[in-house]
Amino acid sequence: MKPGQIQSCHNDSDSSDLQITVQKTHCILQ
Repeated sequence: MKPGQIQSCHNDSDSSDLQITVQKTHCILQ
């Protein structure tokens, strides 16, 4: 995972479903 990936709400195709879900949730909570 690259730094700032979650902050930019970018879902890496290599990420697991759980990681993507966490990223989306984090984006919504921002």
